[in-house]
Amino acid sequence: MRRSRLDFIRIYRLLRSFLRNKTSQFSSECEKHRGRPHTYDDTLIIALWLFQTLWRLSYRETLETVSKVGFSVPALSTYHYRIRKIPISVLQELLEQTREAVFRRHKGKWQSLMVDGTGYGFRDRYALKWFRGTEVRLVQSHVRLVLLVVVDDKGKAVVLGEAVGSPYASEVEFLRRILARKSALPSLPLVGDRVYDSIDLLQQIQKLGAQPAIRIKPPGVIRYDIN
Repeated sequence: MRRSRLDFIRIYRLLRSFLRNKTSQFSSECEKHRGRPHTYDDTLIIALWLFQTLWRLSYRETLETVSKVGFSVPALSTYHYRIRKIPISVLQELLEQTREAVFRRHKGKWQSLMVDGTGYGFRDRYALKWFRGTEVRLVQSHVRLVLLVVVDDKGKAVVLGEAVGSPYASEVEFLRRILARKSALPSLPLVGDRVYDSIDLLQQIQKLGAQPAIRIKPPGVIRYDIN
């Protein structure tokens, strides 16, 4: 689906329909708050956040844009506070369920799984519009990212898992974290470079249903895995 088709109203309706059919670690986590009942429900807040992320808007731009299509929106400070209080587990579950839905409905022919790591340099520049004020100055641009994707016969990919950390963190540990969140993997070859040749990783990949296609270092080569 093209990004131009995902206006706020569509995102809000899709999210509301999606959450209506979900049980609820999602709901129970969202409902864990103290004080007075929320004026704006969690579905609206998360829909605002998804819309903001999709269109790379600032907090203020998001609220101004959505209010123009007839929605009642919270004050800027309230919206920022509510976003910060959403449990990470809630967003992770939503992301995982969305990935599964995309994977099931895709009409192409899946070819393989791929895992690889990359980094962002200290000199790179990014638009951090989802941060406010002095928070932007606290961001260190040099990070390491590991992605697990599934690729179809036309070269299109869906991200099935990711892990992010410090620039010198272990890619092996990142893949362990990704696999720990999975109950199963597609029955496809999982391609990766030699850094992922740890025995426990290969066993876990097989246990989840994929076939590891990772070259193992020849005997006599010592690998230091710095966690």
